[in-house]
Amino acid sequence: MVVAMHAECYERGFLPSKDPASRFTLYPELNCLNAWGQQLPTLLQDPQFRTKAREWDIPAWPDDQVTQSNLAELHLYYLRLAFIASGYINQIGQPKCKKLPANIAQPLIKVCELLGRPSILSYDGYALYNWYRLDSSKPIELGNIDTLQNFVTLYDEHWFILVHVAIEALAGEMINSILTLDTHDPGQVDHCLQIIETTLHQQIDILKRIPEHMSSQLYFDHFRPYIGFFQEVTYEGKLTARLNYRGETGAQSSLLPLLTAFLKIPHEETELTTHLNDMCHYMPVAHRQLITRLENLESIKPLASTALFNRVLETMAQFREQHFCWAKSYIALKTQDPEGTGGTPYYQWLTQLIDETRQFKIKKNVVQHNSLDFVVGDITQLNVQAIVRPASRNVYKGRGVSETIFEKAGPELKQACQAIGRAQTGEAVITPGFNLLCDAVIHTVPPHYSGGDHWGCQSLSQLKACYENTLKLALKHNIESLAFVSLGTGGNQFPHAMAAQQALEVLLKYQGEFQNLIVCLAKPSSLKVWLKAYDHFHYQHAA
Repeated sequence: MVVAMHAECYERGFLPSKDPASRFTLYPELNCLNAWGQQLPTLLQDPQFRTKAREWDIPAWPDDQVTQSNLAELHLYYLRLAFIASGYINQIGQPKCKKLPANIAQPLIKVCELLGRPSILSYDGYALYNWYRLDSSKPIELGNIDTLQNFVTLYDEHWFILVHVAIEALAGEMINSILTLDTHDPGQVDHCLQIIETTLHQQIDILKRIPEHMSSQLYFDHFRPYIGFFQEVTYEGKLTARLNYRGETGAQSSLLPLLTAFLKIPHEETELTTHLNDMCHYMPVAHRQLITRLENLESIKPLASTALFNRVLETMAQFREQHFCWAKSYIALKTQDPEGTGGTPYYQWLTQLIDETRQFKIKKNVVQHNSLDFVVGDITQLNVQAIVRPASRNVYKGRGVSETIFEKAGPELKQACQAIGRAQTGEAVITPGFNLLCDAVIHTVPPHYSGGDHWGCQSLSQLKACYENTLKLALKHNIESLAFVSLGTGGNQFPHAMAAQQALEVLLKYQGEFQNLIVCLAKPSSLKVWLKAYDHFHYQHAA
């Protein structure tokens, strides 16, 4: 099946196909609104702004038809008016206002009805339509774009908006590859996934640039309040009911919802996903329709290359993690009750989406039987969902096999371990596998033999705890195949026979709950010791 959804409309991703209008040429009588919008950062410094704004004679949009010829100016009208409305309600230094005057409310209601969207400034107005190119012959990218409208004169707000515009501008090839995909062709599926992965990495690189020109304090105090949600606000005129609208937020971007729909990533129905679904109402109508059509397509997962499909999911999770990182830095550190500008509890929301995205990865070559196997070789080359490495109490440190795992996983694994910090002896923690073949790495801290007590009872108990806690953590994360090295041997000085005995007591107890458990040993001599311990264990229990 070929998707075939007029991909030419999305050459710039979800940005408009033509540069946004900066003046009203079809309707010059509207240029007064243009002037008020451009002056808004200065006007909002005046404590009497609301009094003066109520006296403005704001002309209504003069056309009841939306056409290709007037669409750009319709978006400009919505952009200017919605900024004025949010500035009026959320003016910094003044009490939060609960009533939007009729001269602003009624024109805003009309233009938003024509656009099929709620009557408030949303992500589309704040970012998608809010830019112009400094040089029209050059690409839409940072350094060649600026904003049409702001709440404040600070460059920090310009930069915040422009980063989002630049991210959106990169999505054209990605969306086009989805819209022209033959979902029955494995080669095309993989090519599409490659484009998605490349695009997401480019977008993450831009998202990481937020701190270059944006102060967390200026963001939180000086312009973030203007994009907040409307709570119990009355629109004077035709509407008398008190309305609640979500404020502008990156969650109203169509990019990740599009990928979620295309890849069929399931998210548990919770209060948080209800918030997410509600955000779709703030997207442009065409974007919503496109997402709905992709939701109804058959899944590409059975035709996709395992490695490519999983890398795309991992990159989506990394994008959300970067967003989460800035949310923590720019919001959570400034307040005891962090809440998104859309009125969402984003802390729970983002972590849920990140976890469920990773859980949707294709399970890699899972052996379809319950078994406990012993092999000699490189644990990083085994076809399992997760591998277990021995860690020190400083989780990011390790020797021998740990060095091999860190090298093959890439620097992200060490960064993830450094973020965890320390772990106690016997404890187990989990990270993604990053560039490894496996989905995840479980890090556990084995004891040194004897552990300070004369008979070694403490260290034996701690070694068993390593296996027990690792297996419980794997079950919690729906891991069905798992590979261990011989924990506690080598530098921790456990004899192989003793280490094997402690391990087997735990592994055989949990064996039936996994599809495959593997012990990977470094030498054939070690394998002989483990097999002997395994036979002895079964002989004892048979007797």
